[in-house]
Amino acid sequence: MAAKRNQKSLRTKKTKSAAARKGASKKARKLTTSKGAAPKKKAPRRQTRRTASEVAKLKKAVVSGLKKGTSAADLAKSFGVSRPYIYMLKMAA
Repeated sequence: MAAKRNQKSLRTKKTKSAAARKGASKKARKLTTSKGAAPKKKAPRRQTRRTASEVAKLKKAVVSGLKKGTSAADLAKSFGVSRPYIYMLKMAA
């Protein structure tokens, strides 16, 4: 019986807090729903699939760029891929 009473009190607390947030401004709701005022992280960019010919061109460009002395971080930024992917392409060449 005590367990039911506890569940009921929990439910009412949840609904009360939800009702309180509903009447608040957007800014206040944002602060109460998120933990603190930490900014939200951006959603990760969806991976794009490349054709075999695109990968071959990218691989050739990466290898030539690395031979010229360009850093992997700069190449990754210019091609829009991750730095580990640059090293993977280098090893595959």
